[in-house]
Parts: sequence; structure tokens; C-alpha cells
Amino acid sequence: MIRFLKWILIALFLGNFFSLLSAQTIFWEDFDSFRGAGFQADPVAGQLDSDFWSISGFSDGDLDFGGTYTTGDYSRGTSFGPARTGGIYGFELGENSGDYILGIQPGSTDFAPGAIQLKFTNTTGDTLRGIIVRYEIAVLNDQERSSSFNFAHKDDIGDTFTSIPALDYSTPETSDSTPAWKTIRRSTTITGITLAAGDDYFLQWSSDGVSGTGSMDQFGLNNVVISAIPEPSTYALFFGSIALGVAIWRKRRRAD
Repeated sequence: MIRFLKWILIALFLGNFFSLLSAQTIFWEDFDSFRGAGFQADPVAGQLDSDFWSISGFSDGDLDFGGTYTTGDYSRGTSFGPARTGGIYGFELGENSGDYILGIQPGSTDFAPGAIQLKFTNTTGDTLRGIIVRYEIAVLNDQERSSSFNFAHKDDIGDTFTSIPALDYSTPETSDSTPAWKTIRRSTTITGITLAAGDDYFLQWSSDGVSGTGSMDQFGLNNVVISAIPEPSTYALFFGSIALGVAIWRKRRRAD
């Protein structure tokens, strides 16, 4: 019996392991086509699709999902940094690098506090019990004031966001002697959810001033990838059948 249970545990482990390996990408945004030209539901070149993105905390008002904001705070254009006017930029991480981000320059009345929300849809055709989220934070630490950029998630518009403290990040309070863009990578696996086919899920990156005085660092979001974790049951049944067969074979072999 103990040996049989051992094989079953191995089967369950392998089922979950292969489920993670076969995770299907359901959302991906590298921002390389973003040029800080604003947001709308039918974006043109240089813009982002507001069906996916919502932003709050800027003096020009909140951007709701599906809204149109193509001027002012939401359309500051491109820059290598630093920037001094509060708003959303397509920051390029190095001259002629071609690597752009959804960039933020906070200010006294801009994004301090503020939040970026991403809405994506389960397009797999199956109910999901978990997702893997990967993203990068880009920071140009040229000022003596620290800002947070923390992650949270929820499964419905009316629900409260659930934070993941392990992903919390704050820019340094002390500026770098030679400021240059740096990348901080983050990833997490979110389980215990029930996301039916066609349903939406929401991610959030929120910010506020943490410490220090004066102007704030530039920072932003890059390379967001969301993967669906398939149900482990198919793999568990497969490896469970193998484990059962092995256990029976071993028992019969000992009996011979």
C-alpha cells in the first residue's frame, strides 16, 4: 500500500509539473509599438488599446476601459528620459534600442497615487484554475524621491484587488550617480481562481510616493506576459494510469 501511494504521489506531481510546462500564453504586450500617443478602443500607430488598459491618478482625469485619451497627460510622446512633465510616455530604454515601455513620470498631481489596470479575457475555451503572470519594471533613478509600483489582481469589476506583497517594488530614494535605465523582473503564479471561458480578469500596478522630497523617478511597465495553467486532471489521469500499471506489474512480479 505504501508503495502504491508513493506512485500515486509521483503521478500527481508529474501531472501538475507538465501542466505548468504546457501553460498557454493568452496575453502578451511588449510595448515596442507604443510611442506615448495616447489610448483609444481603436488605436492608431503609437497608441495602446483602451479595451485592455485603464489608468487613474492623473490630473487630466481617469482613463476608463474603452475610453479615448489622446492628449495631455496620456499622450506625452517619446523620450529616453529624464522627463519633467507628469504623464504617460513611451520611454525608450536607450537611444535607438527600439525597446519601449508604458512609461510614467509622476508629479505632485500626477500618479501619486495612481494605478494602471489591465483587463484580459480567457480565450482558451476552457475554465482556468490558475494563471502565470510575468512582467518587467523599468526604472530611471535620477531623483531623490522614492515611488512604489505594486502588483494586485482580481476576477471581477466589483471585487477588491488582492495584493501580492512579494512583488512590491519601490524605486531607490537616493539617485544614481550616473542614471541609466534598469530592469526588474517579476513573476507570480496565481491559483485558486475559477475563470470561465470568455470571462475577464484584472491585474493592477499601483503607485504612490514612499519617501524623499522633490521630483520623482521615471518608471514603467514592460513585457507583460500572461499564461493559462491548464487543468492538471488530464496529466494526472495519464500519469496515474501509468503509476497504477507500474504498481500492479511490480506486485505481480513479486508474486511470481
